[in-house]
Amino acid sequence: MAISTFAGILASLLGVGGGIINIPVMNILMGVPIKAAIATSSFIIMMTASVGALVFFQNGLIDPFVAASLIIGAYIGARIGARLMQKTRGDLLRSIFAGIMVIIAILMFLKAAQVIT
Repeated sequence: MAISTFAGILASLLGVGGGIINIPVMNILMGVPIKAAIATSSFIIMMTASVGALVFFQNGLIDPFVAASLIIGAYIGARIGARLMQKTRGDLLRSIFAGIMVIIAILMFLKAAQVIT
């Protein structure tokens, strides 16, 4: 719980999704297999996003038609991603995730240096 709290604080300070922090923490520090860490992180994000969306919806800040199309797209993407993950080796997933983290780090550096907006 303490590690997840730290991950949430760090993610919000850096302006990134919690998965970028939670997946390595679960995999490296907690010994959770990479596939289970990805699935668990996706579930955590789904729960957090659902609660946040309900709050925004109650305050009239969500267009239901836009939200519906995003939900459908996310559902289709999640189904495809889950099938692909089952067929992909854990070490390849770890490499893909590491590559994505490097790209995000470079983009964050370029934004901080005001090279890109």
